[in-house]
Amino acid sequence: KKMKKIDLKMKAGVVACAAVMSMTMAVPCAFAAVTGNNGTTDVTVQTDPVSTQCAWEAPTVIPFAADAAGNLTGPSADAVKIVNKSVFPIHVTNVTAAEQSPFKLVADVTAGADTNAIQFNLKNGATDIAAATGMNTAALENFDMGYAGSANDNLTFDVNATQGKIARTTVDLSTAQKAATVSWTVAAGSHANA
Repeated sequence: KKMKKIDLKMKAGVVACAAVMSMTMAVPCAFAAVTGNNGTTDVTVQTDPVSTQCAWEAPTVIPFAADAAGNLTGPSADAVKIVNKSVFPIHVTNVTAAEQSPFKLVADVTAGADTNAIQFNLKNGATDIAAATGMNTAALENFDMGYAGSANDNLTFDVNATQGKIARTTVDLSTAQKAATVSWTVAAGSHANA
């Protein structure tokens, strides 16, 4: 008799756990009244609204070389690209940059007196983003990427289209020095969804 009580308690616990799990894992469904012998049910798919995860790649570094006049030369646009690794389209919604001390991100190195002043742009198609200001790109079509493996699954950025410059440098540039960090924000969908 004692064994049956334990079994009933265990069964009640399992049922309660299953009910809680089904409520927390269930996606809300709508129900419609059906009359007659046939009915239809729509099937929908969307990105997971809880995780909002997109799979993509961005360059780990954009290496610039400075000449004696302070002109910066960076890698080719093919080396500075974002690649969609998701099975659905994604969109770059924002591009920002943060300076790394002692460097100072500026719009024009000739317009001020800051030491270690640096300017560079990221150009995608007709859009030229100054690192000093960044840009909200949510409404721009040329920041859309198709699904992984499609012809338009990546974006390239020409860092040489607008001449980058560095001025009044006090840092030893005989080895690579971190001057800034570019942050990319992506979302599922296209500019039309922004």
